[in-house]
Amino acid sequence: MNVPLVLNQFLDRAVALYGEKISIFSEDRALTYAELNERVNRLSDGLRKLGAVKGDRIAYLAPNSIEMLEGFYGVFQVGGVMVPLNIRLRPEDYLFILNHSESKVLFVDQNLYHLIEPIKGQLETVEHIIVHYKEEGIDETGYDEWLEQNSSMAFKR
Repeated sequence: MNVPLVLNQFLDRAVALYGEKISIFSEDRALTYAELNERVNRLSDGLRKLGAVKGDRIAYLAPNSIEMLEGFYGVFQVGGVMVPLNIRLRPEDYLFILNHSESKVLFVDQNLYHLIEPIKGQLETVEHIIVHYKEEGIDETGYDEWLEQNSSMAFKR
């Protein structure tokens, strides 16, 4: 049996074999493999529309979540490099990591946004900040709204 080891080929295979089965769930929702794949394609399409190209670093400051999993697949699919940020650091640590890694896009969970807010003006390469579960009063792009604007068509790798 030939089982792919490349991350996105693994998801393609799971969709083909188990498309309507639950792939991941959290406290309040669950996604099938087909739904996860659709969201990953939207994320990749959105990153490409933001100008992300092969080798660009995309940072994530989020707990283990559905959005984080989507990020691992979506960033890899567009040819980017995932920069996962430890949720227990201080703002100045994030500033160093984001600038040193030359991250172009930062995805951040609403509950952790307060750690990024004080350093936003010092970020040298981050062009876009996208917030998971964005609340009112935050002057950034909301993840779900942004995701919906992008295509779920199979992504051309």
